Amino acid sequence: MAGMPLADVFYALASGVLDKFRCALCSEGLSSSIVGGDNLPFQLFEVAYFDDAAIPVVSEAPHLVDKVSLVTEVAVTVFMSFGLHVTFDNGKTEAVAYFTGPGSKAAQRTLAENDNRTHFHFLGIQ
Repeated sequence: MAGMPLADVFYALASGVLDKFRCALCSEGLSSSIVGGDNLPFQLFEVAYFDDAAIPVVSEAPHLVDKVSLVTEVAVTVFMSFGLHVTFDNGKTEAVAYFTGPGSKAAQRTLAENDNRTHFHFLGIQ
């Protein structure tokens, strides 16, 4: 539990997993960034607390769902390499898509036609 003496040890170990995850995203070309007011890219990183993390994924609207799938594949692979399991039960691992810009209506429609779900075909996950 948060606040317990071993929580800090666990968080330190989890930080190593997240570092490996971040490096894997970078090597696969899946890192996300946004352009700031000075027209320079600003790299986005995960927000983590204890055993939860939020991973920002930015892409052009037509490619967002595919990129989220690839980021998820990297997460599963990295976490499994540490003996950790990513839980896909309801209310656990989720993605919230926000579409904007060119192609956003078509991307929303495609996702809605699939009952707002996508299927992961890697590692036997359906």
